[in-house]
Amino acid sequence: MYAWYFPKGRKITGGAGLGHRHNWEYAIVWIDNPALDNSTILGVSMSASFGYSKSSPPKAKHVDGSSVKLDYYYSVIRGNTALRYTEDVGETQDLITWDQLPVVAQDALNNTDWDTTLWNMCDVKMPLKDGEFTKNLAETLATASNSSVTTFHISGWRTCPSFTKAGEVAAAMQMLYPDKVSFETHAFEDRDAFKQWLSTSKDHFVMHFGADSKAVTHVTSPFVWSSNPIKFVGGCDDLLAFFRSGVAVGSPQGADPAEKAEAAASIEVAESSMTVTETPAVPMEEETSYDYDLVVIGGGSGGLACSKEAASFGQKVCVLDYVKPSPQGTSWGLGGTCVNVGCIPKKLMHQSSLIGETMHHDSANFGWNVASGEGKGATFDWKQLVSNVDSYIKSINFKYKVELRSKYVKYENFLGSFLDPHTLELWHPRKGTKQITTRHVVVAVGGRPKQLTCPGAEYAISSDDIFWMKKTAPGKTLVVGASYVALECAGFLKGMGYDVKVMVRSILLRGFDQDMANKIGEYMEVQAGIEFIRKTVPESITKLENGQLLVKWTTEDDESCEETFDTVLNATGRDPDVAKLGLDKAGVKLNEKTGRIWTKNEQTSTPNIFAIGDVIDAPELTPVAIQAGRFLSRRLYNNSTVQMDYDKVCTAVFTPIEYGCCGLSEEDSNERFGEDNVEVYHKNFVPLEWSLSESRTSSESCYVKVICDTTRDKFVVGFHYLGPNAGEVTQAMGLAMKLGFTYDQMVDTVGIHPTTAEAFTTLERRLKANLGEGQIVLQPPPFFIVDGLDFQGMALAYLQEQGVNTSIETQGWMNSHGYDSLRAMLDDEALYKVTEEALFDCGLTSPKTETQLIPTNSTFQTSGYTMDGPCEVWLDDKKVAAGRNCHTEFPHGMHSIDYSSCGNSCTLWWYWLGVKYTDEGYSWQVYKNCVGLSKTASQ
Repeated sequence: MYAWYFPKGRKITGGAGLGHRHNWEYAIVWIDNPALDNSTILGVSMSASFGYSKSSPPKAKHVDGSSVKLDYYYSVIRGNTALRYTEDVGETQDLITWDQLPVVAQDALNNTDWDTTLWNMCDVKMPLKDGEFTKNLAETLATASNSSVTTFHISGWRTCPSFTKAGEVAAAMQMLYPDKVSFETHAFEDRDAFKQWLSTSKDHFVMHFGADSKAVTHVTSPFVWSSNPIKFVGGCDDLLAFFRSGVAVGSPQGADPAEKAEAAASIEVAESSMTVTETPAVPMEEETSYDYDLVVIGGGSGGLACSKEAASFGQKVCVLDYVKPSPQGTSWGLGGTCVNVGCIPKKLMHQSSLIGETMHHDSANFGWNVASGEGKGATFDWKQLVSNVDSYIKSINFKYKVELRSKYVKYENFLGSFLDPHTLELWHPRKGTKQITTRHVVVAVGGRPKQLTCPGAEYAISSDDIFWMKKTAPGKTLVVGASYVALECAGFLKGMGYDVKVMVRSILLRGFDQDMANKIGEYMEVQAGIEFIRKTVPESITKLENGQLLVKWTTEDDESCEETFDTVLNATGRDPDVAKLGLDKAGVKLNEKTGRIWTKNEQTSTPNIFAIGDVIDAPELTPVAIQAGRFLSRRLYNNSTVQMDYDKVCTAVFTPIEYGCCGLSEEDSNERFGEDNVEVYHKNFVPLEWSLSESRTSSESCYVKVICDTTRDKFVVGFHYLGPNAGEVTQAMGLAMKLGFTYDQMVDTVGIHPTTAEAFTTLERRLKANLGEGQIVLQPPPFFIVDGLDFQGMALAYLQEQGVNTSIETQGWMNSHGYDSLRAMLDDEALYKVTEEALFDCGLTSPKTETQLIPTNSTFQTSGYTMDGPCEVWLDDKKVAAGRNCHTEFPHGMHSIDYSSCGNSCTLWWYWLGVKYTDEGYSWQVYKNCVGLSKTASQ
């Protein structure tokens, strides 16, 4: 061991934050001969301020005679100092051994208090002290030799299924654990040849396996034993059981639970998918001036797809993947966000909540009694769910490793950063650093959750943590954010029975169709029972002595609020994970507005560097990254010219009521084609599977709409679906959207009955009255005091323009301001003023000028509701109709109300508060109509 002492870790002047004090760096050099001048270097392990790298043989360019060439430097990625190999020849330092030091120096090194109070990373330890010295030697020696590899010998006849299966399992284990497992097969032509070998080998078995009688009595194929140590294993089932135990890949005393889970997963893969019975030969590589043809930084779905596709064209490929732990310390395996902390665990937990919803809301109506024998209802076990999800995800992590090896892709568990366009520095906190060169680079690092900025933000978890909460359940949870991640997590937590509130700063699901987003929010509030705290953000989070979190915030009305929660889940969005890539050293430019890598057809501003997935300005969807990665490899290495098409990409949001869409939103359609050229066809519906549950049929929450460009024969430019199995319905429509179709072609298609998807074949045109956004009562017809439809349908007031703090949540606002009805609110003259032409009580109508006959058929009709928002109908002082969102509850058409309370005469009062999202916020628009009714009216 060679050790160096530095009084300060970095030469920058300043406080402890710019370089800690008392820095020891050291290198352990393993040789094969005590005579230094005649020795060969077997391996070198280097420190990295604290910890050390596993020893590995140096390349010839890093050795000068019998000396290793090392460089002391500051790593931007790691944020500290470290040693690394170098090709440069520097000074050769004289070796001062411990025994050559004077006693006073030895005592000082052994007994000095290193004063680490200003450095909170770890304790400074002098590496030459006996305990540290022997510990570091022992822990680095394990990788300096190959003594830990166990070779399994598998004998049997060539066509025996059990012999083949055992070989496949051993091959899979060797692919995953090349430094711990190897295997050899000994194949005999037929059963008789194998039996002959067994009979003539009895004496050898006794000699090698000693007292193990099973080795002598075993007569079936395969016959399996191991070397290092020499031990009889048994047959195929015995080999599988041995691997499942984890001993082969763990410590000699046995594997820990994680190793056992990974080993068990390997058996599943081998049994279901592996077909290798002998170690495949690695294809020959052409001479190149680079270490690799392609290095992919990021082992997510896009990066893996890109790397495997490139390797299939004979390229030498390396994948770098290192998961930086979340602020809460959560990390995971190969596969990226989707597999580990995104799509997969989210959909499984969503499914869990749907099962709970079915049991609680539907099961009794369909004849099922879910009570247990003790009379208790069904219960939910969070830890069991997390454990099962965890096991499944680890099996996927393993499959990815096997796939990379089987396709000859080098997998490196390192964090990569650019030193120049073709050189990458690789870093791992325990493995140290190294450098590689490559012809091409693909950046596919994805994104990480944004962090809250309020005091106490460190107590909040993110979606990187929620799926890995193994010790305790989330309990009462505050979800901060309005992204799809926020709403999905809030939905499945509520479905599992936890108290959930969602804190929203502005609108829901920014970037999605706002008509659909508002319907999702309404369903989550009314049907799922999730409370939304709107127009605010957390001001502070304080951890209490009992472990709960006290959250404080201020409402839009300047009211100070606070509440305690068990968990605060931050889901305010994600940022591209580019900070430590060293992009500037490679000349890679960012989009200044988004912070993402600028690309054109996935190529960055540096010609040999490309980027895919969430790190560029493209839809943040796993299938998009996969497709883009495959197409990119085909263009680079197989002469393809096919570009990725980012238009008309389908997606689904797994909220309590699922949402699927493809193409343009209504807002984008109006902007692109002009509102006059856009037609919307829609329908509310109740799925048949909900029809026996009164709680589900009380409101038509499910909704579909398609958006058409009328200048192209009603060509469908967007479709939107809200209801069960949204992903499955949307995927089927995706192909039609890609190929292109018209509204008439869609409704001419025969639907499958009874299904939810058939709603797309029975849509109705949404009325687009010539009233701008305004609406009027049509039946019974009022008497207007102004002429012309454009004027008769005008809003009486825009409340946000008169200082009212508007939002989407009208009902909560009314409750908090003491209004027990929409009528009470809109008849409050202190709240707003109407336009000059209008009457405050009746708007642009007069109930006294003329009266209408009381309808004998109970009919009532308006011109429809082009915006979300509540409405009410009154006959004098009796409310006869109302809706929280009349846009969906009372679509255009005739409706019935009870006129019996009218007697001989009365006045019909109609109120509507239209709620529309604008760039500045929510526009609250007031509408009123009055109609005088009488049994003796002449009209």
